[in-house]
Amino acid sequence: MAVRAFVYLLVFSALFCVENPSAEPLRVAVAANFRHAFEQIALAYKPADIEAVYGSSGLLYAQISQGAPFALFLSADKKRPLELANNQLGDPESLTQYTRGLLVLWSVNGKANPQRLLSERFAMPNPKIAPFGVAAKTCMQTLRLWGKTPQPIMGTSVAQTFNFVASGAITNAWVALSQTLQVKIAQQALWRPPENCYQPIEQYALVLNTKRAQAAGALLRHLTSEKTQSWLQTQGYGALPQ
Repeated sequence: MAVRAFVYLLVFSALFCVENPSAEPLRVAVAANFRHAFEQIALAYKPADIEAVYGSSGLLYAQISQGAPFALFLSADKKRPLELANNQLGDPESLTQYTRGLLVLWSVNGKANPQRLLSERFAMPNPKIAPFGVAAKTCMQTLRLWGKTPQPIMGTSVAQTFNFVASGAITNAWVALSQTLQVKIAQQALWRPPENCYQPIEQYALVLNTKRAQAAGALLRHLTSEKTQSWLQTQGYGALPQ
């Protein structure tokens, strides 16, 4: 009788471990520009063990569409999370703006000035897959520079674009302001365009249809809390609309 009870206990314990979602890490797909901030947020977040994958919003969107098991998508735009919700891959009621990205031109030799791009090579995120690339292209169109410059070097994400300059491979690049705050860069090496130069980089999140949806929703509420939002503004992000 004792042996039978012990067997039942083992079976019950095994089933509980398989079915208990809290035993699994909370998998989050994170836009490349938000990496540094999210790493610090995830490190301090106690309710769940977070496992993050970083990349361009377009590539992360493709992975999620193909069945990648993420519980939360932190995009650098609204378009892709909205499409996932419309395709019934996420909860449409969870679609929430969690931050606002800010664009900057970084030049390592001399003072940053967009007019330099007329004669100097530069890098930018690929507008086809990276929202910061869309913003950079729009800004250059607003400044009437697009189509008049040398062919830009396209990064697969804003992170790769940043590395082009950081590695010395190129001297000018459109990157995220938040990235430039993590290294020592002279103020004159940065040119921050007026925000009417490009459409606001509204970064949206979506809770995806997984068994960790409840935990993902809790993390999203933490991201949009007043305390976290105040901190993000010190990290190179814009305030959310009131």
